[in-house]
Amino acid sequence: MHRLGDDRHACLGGGVARAVKRAGAVAMVLDGPCTDPEEIREAGLPVWCRGASAITTRLNDLGGALNLPVSCGNVPVLPGDAILADATGVLVLPPGEAEAAADEAIAREARIAERQARARAGQTLGDLSGASRLVAADQEANQG
Repeated sequence: MHRLGDDRHACLGGGVARAVKRAGAVAMVLDGPCTDPEEIREAGLPVWCRGASAITTRLNDLGGALNLPVSCGNVPVLPGDAILADATGVLVLPPGEAEAAADEAIAREARIAERQARARAGQTLGDLSGASRLVAADQEANQG
């Protein structure tokens, strides 16, 4: 949700979270703060925002629209973009790039799982990353 640079007034709280969830929303990304974080969690609506504010928004009839380009976190978001979000952050992808990005993410996760299994089996991080080999080569080069 584009907030026009307003980082003071919360546009989402417990009541709005329950309403948008009932309307079919699966998550919210806000370019501003929210309020009532406990109520939002209880509503079961994942939210990514800039923080919390005790100052709530009132209906001021300032307009609004759906399915128009916006800027969120200084990132352009266009209707139809794929939005991927987890505890680390939010990723916006054009629809034509989403499948390739998902395939790469799945492959990367498989490589990470394999590397973690090797670490549990006793391999050191330096051996897994190749850093040990680079340090050894540097030491050998500096001894000569």
